[in-house]
Amino acid sequence: MRWLIVDDTAVYRKILQNVLSSFPEITDIQTAPNGALALKKAKANPPDVVTLDFEMPDMNGLEVMDKMQSLGLHSEYVMISAHTPEGAQIAIQAMEQGAIDAIAKPDGYNIEQNVESLKTQLVPILDALRTRLKAGGAVKTNEISEAKQKTNFKRIHSAAASGQKPKIVAIGASTGGPKALTTLLTNLPQNIGVPVLITIHMPAAFTGQLAESLNKKCALKVVEAQDGMPLHAGTVYIAKGGMHMRVAPGQIAGTHRIELTNDDPEHNCRPSVDYLFRSVAKEFGASAVGVILTGMGYDGAAGMKSMKLRGAVTVAQNKETCVVFGMPAKAIEEGVVDYVMPIDTLHAAILKAMK
Repeated sequence: MRWLIVDDTAVYRKILQNVLSSFPEITDIQTAPNGALALKKAKANPPDVVTLDFEMPDMNGLEVMDKMQSLGLHSEYVMISAHTPEGAQIAIQAMEQGAIDAIAKPDGYNIEQNVESLKTQLVPILDALRTRLKAGGAVKTNEISEAKQKTNFKRIHSAAASGQKPKIVAIGASTGGPKALTTLLTNLPQNIGVPVLITIHMPAAFTGQLAESLNKKCALKVVEAQDGMPLHAGTVYIAKGGMHMRVAPGQIAGTHRIELTNDDPEHNCRPSVDYLFRSVAKEFGASAVGVILTGMGYDGAAGMKSMKLRGAVTVAQNKETCVVFGMPAKAIEEGVVDYVMPIDTLHAAILKAMK
């Protein structure tokens, strides 16, 4: 795996280079102190992965990524964000535009702790990159033929015919999730008539900015969930990073609210998609739609099975439009998915269930 580190701080370039060198599959590491040199090196020796600092003097990380993409370089991008709202905002924007993930730049004074923090954040990203690079990368949505989209619409079996109109939509995502959510949510109308709950594997520093970014793009209202929030139709609630989210009965009969907890991680994740899906299955039964999007690992499959056993309609993103197909693939293998769809038409299955 060939890697290019782009950062204007020499000390940080060296620290990240040492961290990456500890992973045996990374065999070639280049560094660049600015965007111009990064572009020159990338054209001469195209990297598999580019790590970009969010703030640099000539071009910021997002601008470098844009220029590399315009040159047709088929690299994967990881944004390095500062622990600031501006840093998180740029990281979210990068992921919405195709970066595979983002990590927070350690800001402590202890070098050993900073190195350990970087390793911890990079391990799941490297797992996703191994899978993605082995598969040769995912096909872009606009490369999928109309005929193939139609054949994917009912790939597993027909939807549950419970006769109950859904009262909630629950969505799970991980690697590649911000871009997938942007596509999906911007296709949903303001009058969808139900609340939408989302669990995505992201640090606490990013989920608030993700909600803010999506809220500007979508007809639906998008917020970062807070403990005790009542559920309202037409509002999207994104689980706060570092905390599980579930639905619970409200104080008034027939109403529901959000609960955030510090329960143990599941699949090494908090928030966990399974955690959300189980609560939706318990509280809403057949009156729910479950959606599982791109992501590494198996989180969400067991929860989707709980939803399916109670009659919910279930939907998964197809392989061709996933950054990493792990989470949807596991749910499909379990036989608990009604619809398998490209991300740009996946909203059709949700809206069909609403009817």
